[in-house]
Amino acid sequence: MDKIADEIIMPAIVPRELWEKTNRVDSNDSLLSAVPANDQSKKNNEADYILSPTHEEVVTPLVQEFVKSYKDLPVAVYQIQVKFRNEARPKSGLMRLREFIMKDLYSFHKDKD
Repeated sequence: MDKIADEIIMPAIVPRELWEKTNRVDSNDSLLSAVPANDQSKKNNEADYILSPTHEEVVTPLVQEFVKSYKDLPVAVYQIQVKFRNEARPKSGLMRLREFIMKDLYSFHKDKD
């Protein structure tokens, strides 16, 4: 894999603003919110976070920092990480999750070809 892409490590929990910026926060039914667990934690940090099921919202601004021209393309990065998904059927009032390991590859090109 390292011949075609660079491995990076992306956060599992990301700021909600990244999802709001892409207008996908309300359109994705598998998002899980991470909020402060207690009052002291809330005093230290009131930010809203999302347990990210995918990382387009994280990797795109990251690549924008390094790609300044079409001449810098193509770029490909990947990660291997534990992912979480909501299960569609909550049981007994509890949210059931599915946890799995996924390899994500994100590539950026100057055109579709």
